[in-house]
Amino acid sequence: MKQHAEQLDRIRALAKRKTVTLVYGAHDEEHNDAVVLKQVLLQKMGSPQHD
Repeated sequence: MKQHAEQLDRIRALAKRKTVTLVYGAHDEEHNDAVVLKQVLLQKMGSPQHD
């Protein structure tokens, strides 16, 4: 994630203006890359984490 800080900032900026949809292909809905990415994005935005 640290290697992609600029891209994460771009997604955060978009999320402040629009809905951002994270898509995943894993069978496990609770443990996948989209869930982790959502948590990372919300941490820096200071937003409460919603499911």
